[in-house]
Amino acid sequence: YDDLPAGAKTIEIAKLEDVKLVIGIPESDIEGYKVGSESIVTLDSMRGKSWIGKIETISERVDTKNKDFKAEIYIENKDGFLKPGLTANARVLRFNLDKTVVVPNDVIITLANSRVVMVANGDRAEQRKIDVLSSNKQTSIVKQGLNIGDKVIVKGQALVVDGTPLKIIE
Repeated sequence: YDDLPAGAKTIEIAKLEDVKLVIGIPESDIEGYKVGSESIVTLDSMRGKSWIGKIETISERVDTKNKDFKAEIYIENKDGFLKPGLTANARVLRFNLDKTVVVPNDVIITLANSRVVMVANGDRAEQRKIDVLSSNKQTSIVKQGLNIGDKVIVKGQALVVDGTPLKIIE
């Protein structure tokens, strides 16, 4: 046994009613994250269980080591399942996507400094420049350039140019 000096800290008790989860937001994805955004937190070790939290803070500076912004999500831990040191997954609601156009990434054609899609406008192909708000591996959220109801050409779009006559097959 070791002797401890008088007044030395022997143990530390963590307060677990509310826990803080620190996440890294890549600088390329920072748009749409804001204080107050809701998050769903899960643990790989507890499948089927989730907790709701909210972003309380987002750092003003990018972490130069990881190239991300640190954000703190606070979660009520009434059941006591969440423990310090556990690895958690967080899904944060970044955008309200009501009346938003989402397209498969493989329909987007990248030109010199822009992205375009080919749209069926009547019986002709029309090239539309688009601005993308956000993307994942499969889809992109279009901020400008397409409207709900536009008929995006999804097969053979690289084979047509602006004005090419079309035969629509549905």
